[in-house]
Amino acid sequence: MNNLEKKSNGNNKWHLDKRVSVGHLITTLAIVGAAALWMLRLEGRINLVELRDAQMNIRIMEVHARLKVAEAEIIRRLERIEDKLDSHERQAIGQQK
Repeated sequence: MNNLEKKSNGNNKWHLDKRVSVGHLITTLAIVGAAALWMLRLEGRINLVELRDAQMNIRIMEVHARLKVAEAEIIRRLERIEDKLDSHERQAIGQQK
């Protein structure tokens, strides 16, 4: 009887071999190692992005502070211009009378 005939006689039970081939073991270890390496590299890239994000936030805060100072200076100068215009307008009205 060949293997096909044995299977057709109703002996269709699953069979798990307890032996592990060296090829499967090496392949599994290679896949696990590659996945671990990929995760480590990914973690490194994420850390780099987080560091750059933190640095960018610091820069944004610095620029925002400088803009606030510049805005205050612009407002101060505009108020001086308004005061001068008001003064000149009062003088011009006073001279017309």
